[in-house]
Amino acid sequence: MTHHEKQADRLWAQFDKKQQDRFWQKYEVLVKRSKTSPIPTKDAHQRSKAQTPAKTHQTVFHPHISYLVEKIFLFILPPSVAMLIFMLDSSQLNKGEAVGLIFLGLVLWSLYGFFLFMGFNTIRVSQTHLILGNPSKQIPWNTIKSVIVNSYVDVKDNVAYDFVITTKDQYQHARAYKLSKRNHQLLFAHIAQKVTTVDTGNYPGYGM
Repeated sequence: MTHHEKQADRLWAQFDKKQQDRFWQKYEVLVKRSKTSPIPTKDAHQRSKAQTPAKTHQTVFHPHISYLVEKIFLFILPPSVAMLIFMLDSSQLNKGEAVGLIFLGLVLWSLYGFFLFMGFNTIRVSQTHLILGNPSKQIPWNTIKSVIVNSYVDVKDNVAYDFVITTKDQYQHARAYKLSKRNHQLLFAHIAQKVTTVDTGNYPGYGM
């Protein structure tokens, strides 16, 4: 029995022929309520809960903290030096020129930061997807053919590493790989449970 049906039963139990007008007024209000805002039954509530998707748990692997500190330092250093020079040599500029230089500096700093943090890649692992960051990409496990760590020599003659995913349609997704050795091992422990072909590339860990 619904909430409104119980209210109707209680109302009928109080029926008094001498006060019929008052009774029917209350009854009409109850009928209108039952039409506009029906109380969901227990079964409907259970169906609603069953249809609500559960939040997917994700394990997150961030780049090594020293890599982040290095990037933040490089991001802060240029504007700090530029601001110091500006403060020492801005006496000959009028207000308009000063504002223009500051605006130009902010634009250049933003572009510099954008390119500086392009290599900052966070990797997430869920039950159904391998999720890359910067740019974000969700790749279903059942579409992945292989996951490898590829080494190469960068422009500074340092050994660098890429995290490379090849899908079954032969498409490759590559991201800069800057994990600590421990997080690298944990990540590939997850990947090995989902993907047949894996190659850690003898990755030593960032900064090693």
